[in-house]
Amino acid sequence: EEFSLLSNLTQALSTDEEQYVVRLANSLFLQTGVHFNEEFLHLMKKYFKAEVETVDFSQSAAVAELINSWVLNHTE
Repeated sequence: EEFSLLSNLTQALSTDEEQYVVRLANSLFLQTGVHFNEEFLHLMKKYFKAEVETVDFSQSAAVAELINSWVLNHTE
């Protein structure tokens, strides 16, 4: 499949078996009301372990706060 190499790389980089550890976090923030291809969303979740959330980008301050909070919760 198209993303299998990237998926394997993501898994390899995320293992705790080596001296160095890389933690990956992915998220898609999509505009509420905009249709995205379901297969695309499925592939993002399957191969990139991406979280998917819809937001209203016209509420820029609230969206910025949400994204900043997401980043804070997914970084060490």
